[in-house]
Amino acid sequence: MYFETKVSGIPCICSVEHYRKEVYGVYSGPFENSYPDEPAEFEFHLLHQHAFVEKYLNSTISEEDEQRLLEEWESRND
Repeated sequence: MYFETKVSGIPCICSVEHYRKEVYGVYSGPFENSYPDEPAEFEFHLLHQHAFVEKYLNSTISEEDEQRLLEEWESRND
């Protein structure tokens, strides 16, 4: 799945390869029925019509950009 976005002010397409929602843990009841929180899984790569820009964007993406892209994806797919 794809969505249009901007990274470092450059328009691009985010191609989502894998996504799994965050799973909240269970901490009550018998120990064998309890499990910890699991963070969301979000794997993607950025696409652009010019290959050099695509390589640049994918190599310089920050944690803030990654979190923003995850939030954009979740808001589009709720």
